[in-house]
Amino acid sequence: PGNGLRMAKLQLTHLFASSVDEALGSCSEQAFCDGFNLPAEHAQVLARAHQQATDKLRGNALAELNLISDEHGVDAALGRLDSLKAERPLLPDGSRCLVAAPKESALMLSEAAQPARRRHVQAMRSALEQARGS
Repeated sequence: PGNGLRMAKLQLTHLFASSVDEALGSCSEQAFCDGFNLPAEHAQVLARAHQQATDKLRGNALAELNLISDEHGVDAALGRLDSLKAERPLLPDGSRCLVAAPKESALMLSEAAQPARRRHVQAMRSALEQARGS
C-alpha cells in the first residue's frame, strides 16, 4: 500500500505542477516584456524578472498544494483508497472487482446464486420424476 500511496501523491503533484506550468506559460517572456513598453535595453532585466517571478509563483503554488494536502489529510485519504483497492479481488483480465454497497452486494450474490439454485431445483425434479417412474 505504501508504494501506491507514493505513486498517487506523485501523480497528483505532477498533474498540479503541469497545470501551474501551463497557466504560468500563458504569459510568455516576450508578452511580459511588451507589457512594460520600455526601451529594448531593459529587455534583459525584464526577462530575468519574468523568470524569477514565474519560478517563485510555481514554488509558492506547490508549497500551497502541500500545505492544503496536509491540512485536509490527503495522504491519509490516499492511503485508505490504496488499502481499499488492495482489498478488491483481482480479476482474470488484470482489473479489480468493483466494490459495491452492502445492499448492492447482497443483490449481486443473490443474482449470482440463481443459476445454481435453478440447476439444483431442476436436478431435484429430475430425481423425483425418476423415482416415481421406477
